[in-house]
Amino acid sequence: MPTLHVMQFVNWLKQRHLIIDWHNYGASLVAHRLGQRSIYTKLVSLYEKMWGYKATIHICVSRMMARELLYKYEKRGKVVTLYDRAPESFRQLDVEEIHKFLGDFKLETLVKEQVVNSSFLSPVDSNQTLLTEKSADGKVSFRKDRPVLIVSSTSWTTDEDFQLLIDAAKQYDDLAKAENKNSTGSYAKLLFVITGKGPQKQHYTEIISRMSLEYVAFTTAWLSPDDYPRLLGTADLGVCLHTSSSGVDLPMKVVDMFGCGLPVCAFNYPALPELVVSKSNGFVFENAGELRSQFVHLFKGFPTAQPESHKQLQGMREVIRKSFQKTRWDDNWKSVLLPLLRNLDKTWSDSQMYAENPVYSLGSGTRVSDNEELEEDEEEEQQ
Repeated sequence: MPTLHVMQFVNWLKQRHLIIDWHNYGASLVAHRLGQRSIYTKLVSLYEKMWGYKATIHICVSRMMARELLYKYEKRGKVVTLYDRAPESFRQLDVEEIHKFLGDFKLETLVKEQVVNSSFLSPVDSNQTLLTEKSADGKVSFRKDRPVLIVSSTSWTTDEDFQLLIDAAKQYDDLAKAENKNSTGSYAKLLFVITGKGPQKQHYTEIISRMSLEYVAFTTAWLSPDDYPRLLGTADLGVCLHTSSSGVDLPMKVVDMFGCGLPVCAFNYPALPELVVSKSNGFVFENAGELRSQFVHLFKGFPTAQPESHKQLQGMREVIRKSFQKTRWDDNWKSVLLPLLRNLDKTWSDSQMYAENPVYSLGSGTRVSDNEELEEDEEEEQQ
């Protein structure tokens, strides 16, 4: 917490340019744990308002955060929106790359070690992985009996409602058990790989171990920086449980997933539509029932049948490729922030630095005045 006032003092002493990168608010994170009425929450909020008030540039992760800083907190300085983007190393893998990765990663070993229901796993020989197989002529293809691979990255903390995912998976499993007993078995098996470490991991893994599941399995993994994007590039779907303490930040895990061309089901909150557009590059949900319905819609009949929902997933990947993957982190940084940094001393007088109506940037690098931006938002709401 002392960082802000220390940097303000150094800035005053050295007469330098102070740049604050707002990814979230400390006060909202404290309030999420202790409540809005906590004296500590109020002190942190007062501290951020007092010492985060003035800077040459305030960098925000969303347009909603930028507007909030401008009007609710009346920040002085340039307020810019710099959207996070994944680096080039995050990409979708082809089937041969998936076969090689899974051969190294040994996903089936994790399933054997962690999944109670051993019948969930199809047999795997030396030419197969859990998802792929290599024929005698060396051709690699997806297995007809493979499960759906769903990845969720979590810090296992209270700002992510993991119980919601467990409930949705249980509801899906109950539906699959009931329908598959009376039909040809059109419900796919869902394999969830949960990455990350955190304080609530043991609590939830114990809950999962006591569940009786047939069509759903959970496994946890801690991946290297190289393997994490490869897992995302292998998966069929991503799930984001981030609930946002402030409502104006954006989840980095979705940025990573989109970097790999992976459609996402994400918990809905005010700023999320700036990243996840429902039924375009993913789906949003607000409860376990909605998430379960999305699993059913997307994967009933998977992988043998090809209903419209499967085409929809491919369409989402194409939307992500054309829009999100078109601009990577280096491109975004160079187009939005670098021009401002290069001109700090050349063009910005004190009056320009702390203008009453500063200019802020969109992630594409287009700069518009705040008034123009708000007018555009109002027109969209009216439509």
